[in-house]
Amino acid sequence: IFGLDLKLSTAPGTGQSVTATLMVEGVTQPLTATISEGNFAAKGVGAVVVPAGAGLNIQIVTSNGAAPTIPRVLVEAMKL
Repeated sequence: IFGLDLKLSTAPGTGQSVTATLMVEGVTQPLTATISEGNFAAKGVGAVVVPAGAGLNIQIVTSNGAAPTIPRVLVEAMKL
């Protein structure tokens, strides 16, 4: 996996943020995308090798006080 795109329906608000983190088999990976303030999109770039058959999850963390939003996450991957 080489990219993580995060898009929100509503910006988080002043001093607030929303972060998406890739998890493999429940373990946090070093691939995140964070949106802050009045932005609606962010891209995380990195490289995470995922074993065949491994479970993937996306953890969404919203700062306390962030505006309600609907997150959309796109994972960019390539078969090796």
